[in-house]
Amino acid sequence: MDVFFLVDKIVKEGEFHENYFSSLYKTLEKKNVDFVFIPRLFGLSLNPIKTHRQLKSFFNVINNSNYDFLFEHDFFKFRDLISLNWMITCYPFKTLRFKVKERNLEDRIFNKNLLKDIGSQSIVPFTRYIFGKHVSKLKNLNKIYSWSEFQSLERSFNYAIRKNGATKVYACQFNARSSVYFSSYIRDRDELAGYAPHRVYVNGKNYLLEENSVDYRLGVSLRYRNIFYYDLKKNSNSSKALLLGSFSHSKNKLILNWARDMRDLTFKGHPSSCTESLENYMPKKCNIVNGNIYDLFPKVGVVIGVASGSLLEAVACGISVIVLGKKDELIFNPLVDFGKGRIWDIAFSKVELESKYRELLSYRMENQDELHAIANWYRDNFFIEPTEEAITRIFEIN
Repeated sequence: MDVFFLVDKIVKEGEFHENYFSSLYKTLEKKNVDFVFIPRLFGLSLNPIKTHRQLKSFFNVINNSNYDFLFEHDFFKFRDLISLNWMITCYPFKTLRFKVKERNLEDRIFNKNLLKDIGSQSIVPFTRYIFGKHVSKLKNLNKIYSWSEFQSLERSFNYAIRKNGATKVYACQFNARSSVYFSSYIRDRDELAGYAPHRVYVNGKNYLLEENSVDYRLGVSLRYRNIFYYDLKKNSNSSKALLLGSFSHSKNKLILNWARDMRDLTFKGHPSSCTESLENYMPKKCNIVNGNIYDLFPKVGVVIGVASGSLLEAVACGISVIVLGKKDELIFNPLVDFGKGRIWDIAFSKVELESKYRELLSYRMENQDELHAIANWYRDNFFIEPTEEAITRIFEIN
């Protein structure tokens, strides 16, 4: 299980829980299937002293769990350090080979961003490549299921696995996505380059792509079990609004600033963000909650957010949604045109937010049956119920 670990969250809770494949683990244990976590640590401080404290607390927590883990340092040898330094040294020069002769504006933009890419390159993709080489040689490991956002660290890991061994990598894109995250979609060119996974499982029919050499298949919505048990009739015509926080601090400031003059507000932060850092931006009468969103949905009429996949969950549960964004920026919107202006809308300013809020509340009052139909359409096209039968089939559990 190749997954991200939110280090701060695990340390804060003092207990290990993995939520991306949450519905899978009971089935694996029931069927006596052995599995091991290959963690990608997320949220480590840049301060080495703080990082040391974080890791010490983190390892204390996972050492008390009943799971098995494989970390990069479990395999790292001195020759790997030499390889790592060599890759870091060569990377800028190899990247510059892609520089083009500037004939127009597009060429200049390309070259400029190529140089920016060199400056922002992380060491992590290189260490993951070395790690992948070691993992590929483990004879008792035959399948890797990966939390897939298809970032550079995944591409380098996949490349190492495919180049050096017979282990299969299955990308599990079991999350809500937006078309603006175009690099997360796995294409034929990625297969040609050698860093695509062997198979791609997606969260629902809407995410299937017709690629010639990439094996796209329907997966199962492991993180969204509650959607299939949520009773649409529980929804109210309340005027209360739920603000859903983002992983981005700047996006959270945008939400809180635009909603500052609204009433009956509740704010729920993103698991990977620090709510305490937003205290100075909170509206005066805004309740901060940490509960399950499915317990909050029946108490509100509208959910407001930006860069959050939970907006899709809200619509699938029949809750009205407002997506926030700026016209000069790419907007993470997990919704499609279906239902726009009826169950969801988009606002590009504080004034528009207040206007769309009133319009959607007004529409809810007289059109509950239509909202239920739209919600069911989103359930059918964006999610697949994580039954034991579906999990057993997708993960090839004997």
